Amino acid sequence: MIEDLLWQSLNQAVAEKTGREIKQFLTQTKQRDKKLVKHLKDNGADASSIQLFKNMLNAENLIKEKKIPKDFYLDTAVEAYTGLDSGHFSELKASTQQLNKEIAALEESRLHFGRMLSTIPEQAVIAEIQQKLRKSQTAIVQEQAKNSILQDQLMLVQRQTVQAEIRLGNLKLADNKNAFDAELDRNIVGNIDSIKLVIEKFHHAMVEKHIKHLESLIFDSFMSLIRKSKLVKHITIEPKTYKLSLFDQQLEAIPSNRLSAGERQILAISILWG
Repeated sequence: MIEDLLWQSLNQAVAEKTGREIKQFLTQTKQRDKKLVKHLKDNGADASSIQLFKNMLNAENLIKEKKIPKDFYLDTAVEAYTGLDSGHFSELKASTQQLNKEIAALEESRLHFGRMLSTIPEQAVIAEIQQKLRKSQTAIVQEQAKNSILQDQLMLVQRQTVQAEIRLGNLKLADNKNAFDAELDRNIVGNIDSIKLVIEKFHHAMVEKHIKHLESLIFDSFMSLIRKSKLVKHITIEPKTYKLSLFDQQLEAIPSNRLSAGERQILAISILWG
């Protein structure tokens, strides 16, 4: 009878001690969870993802709360039972060891979430990337304006070419036009065609140059936001169709269905920033 009471008292003391430790751990965990949710909101995570994350955290905390005893009536330190015959408490020791393992698992979970939080880019890093992207976008707008001017010049040359061809036709119809004038007109038309070809080549070169720059911006943004540094090695954009392709470390194309929803969201953000 006395041994049973002692066993029950020791079991209650261990349960109360463990319950207080779990309560303290849950208090710290809930403060951390609030910071994690706030950090996700500040970095533009969508509402459904945030709610899913909160549900996961609440489920984990509920499991931990179930391990807390309902009543704390003994309020006696476990050390007060030191010296009791261990042969009577083998089951209690096994239970205590299991609780210690669970506490260690909870601590590992806390460290894991702490590491996850440390891998999220800081606001200052994101702000710096956004500033670089804004500067690059400004440069692209300026180059587009230059390209628009070149296109206007090309149209002017095309109109001049048409006018020259009309004049050439009229000259051919005139009986009094000599061979020198005809040859001169042909040379003018030939030079205009050469100018058109040069401008077209320049236009294509400018498009390819900006696409290469845009590929680099999107890749840098994607790699700065993604945690899997070896997922993507290269990003390309097809100049004619503007099709975007991702390549892995073996330079093989990555199908879109290989990317998770979060990775596709990060890629979309990188494209918008680029």
